[in-house]
Amino acid sequence: MAIPKQPSPNNEISAGQKKQLDQRLQEIEKKEARVTEVIFNPIPTEFEKFNPELHAHWKLHLGFSPEHEKDIEHRLLSLKKEYPDLDFKMGMSEQEGKDATVYVGSRDKAYAVAKRISDTFGHMLNEPKGDVLRDDAQIFGSIWGRFVMPHSKSFHQYGTHGVPLLLDDSSDIFLIRNIEKISANIERLKKEAYTRAYRLLTDYYGAYFTGSGDATYKK
Repeated sequence: MAIPKQPSPNNEISAGQKKQLDQRLQEIEKKEARVTEVIFNPIPTEFEKFNPELHAHWKLHLGFSPEHEKDIEHRLLSLKKEYPDLDFKMGMSEQEGKDATVYVGSRDKAYAVAKRISDTFGHMLNEPKGDVLRDDAQIFGSIWGRFVMPHSKSFHQYGTHGVPLLLDDSSDIFLIRNIEKISANIERLKKEAYTRAYRLLTDYYGAYFTGSGDATYKK
C-alpha cells in the first residue's frame, strides 16, 4: 500500500488520506486474528552458556560521565566473576544514557544484577534520559533495561516500556505516523501493541520474561 503525501503544515489531511487512514485502522482492528505464527528465540538451558546473539534476554543500560568509564569497566569485569554468564560492552552506542550495555538473561537475574550495580557503584551512574526513557523499563534505581529478541523475524529491535513490539505492529505505527503526524491513534496503537507483545512473551517465556513475582519490578 503506497503511503500518501505528508499532511499540510496545519496538520490537516486530505479526503484521500483520511480514507486510507480509516482503512488501515480497520485492518489493524482485526490484527488479533493475524497473530497466528510468531517465531520465538530460545533461552539458555542449564547445560548451555548464555549467548546474547542467540538467546532472548533482558539487557541493562548504564549512563555515566566519561571520567567514570575506566572505573566502571573494571567493576563490570569484577561483576563477571559473580555472574560468569554476564556480558557487557562499553561505549557501543551513541544514544544518550547508553554508555554501557550489560547483557544478562532472565528478568530475575536482571533485577539482581541491577541491584548489585546500584549498591556497589550506583553513585557513578547518571539518571536515565533520551531513548532509554522511551524504550526501556526501570529495573532498579537509575538502571533501566529492555527485553531483546536477537535477529528476530517476528519482533522489532525496539519497543516501549522494555517490551519489543511485533514487526507487524511497528510497521502499522510507522505508517499511521506518516499519514497523520499528530494523532491520538498512535498512542492507542502503541498501547495495544505493547499489550499484545507482553501477552505473547509472557505466555511463551513465563517467569524468564516477567520475573518470578517480586512486586517491586514485575509488571
